[in-house]
Amino acid sequence: MNFVIEFYRSRDADEAILDRVSLEAPNLRAALQGAATLLHTLMMPQIPDRLRISNEDGAELYV
Repeated sequence: MNFVIEFYRSRDADEAILDRVSLEAPNLRAALQGAATLLHTLMMPQIPDRLRISNEDGAELYV
């Protein structure tokens, strides 16, 4: 299954997406594990404080 992982920073009034990554994983649990690995390996301009996982159709599965 194809997942889209978005790492972002949230503030009082808005949020900024720091990176968006497509990931192939068998299920949501594996996608969460992949997101944790990516958090430590991606070079992002800031440290994200939230992540969102969506399926390939854009439905949010984890926020």
